[in-house]
Amino acid sequence: MEKGGEVIVCRRNVPLTRVEPIRQPKRAQPKRSVLGCMKGTIEIHDDLTKPCIPEADWEMPR
Repeated sequence: MEKGGEVIVCRRNVPLTRVEPIRQPKRAQPKRSVLGCMKGTIEIHDDLTKPCIPEADWEMPR
């Protein structure tokens, strides 16, 4: 039993319960932050604030 086995308790050959050793939980890995996980993987080739279409083509109410 101490080496990891289990014992089944029966009454008149009918299983009632199972006794097994308590397993120690695995040590949790430290959680890594998602923030910044893609750092250095993006290349910016143009100005992100510049409009995609020329201002002359905008149909804006005045």
